[in-house]
Amino acid sequence: GQEFILFMVKDLGLPNDYILTNDEIDEIFTQNMLKQMVPDGGEFISAKKILLDNQIGAQMIFKITEERLDFSLTMKTISFITIYEGKFVFLQCYVSAEQGEDLAERFNLFLPLFRQVANSLILIDQY
Repeated sequence: GQEFILFMVKDLGLPNDYILTNDEIDEIFTQNMLKQMVPDGGEFISAKKILLDNQIGAQMIFKITEERLDFSLTMKTISFITIYEGKFVFLQCYVSAEQGEDLAERFNLFLPLFRQVANSLILIDQY
């Protein structure tokens, strides 16, 4: 299909014994910082703070068009992001559309599923 979900964990490069404070995490999830996470050529749409399995995080939506093989592909993405044990945790959910398809309609169709997947994320070590 034209929908996919990517789960990614990225080390923040902090010393192993360093624990981010809630204030530091809040600073990371400001709208300006989230805008900087949008890939080059992407269009930032919105962002807001969320709790993701009891962890401070953010939800960000952006749109991007990429050239793949011999065609152009436009994607709308919702990313659910948090920080856990010195690592960024990303759940990125994409909907793509080829030229002539209604991207917003496809995105809205899958948005409830993407939110259910994000809501099912469990960072088991914290329990």
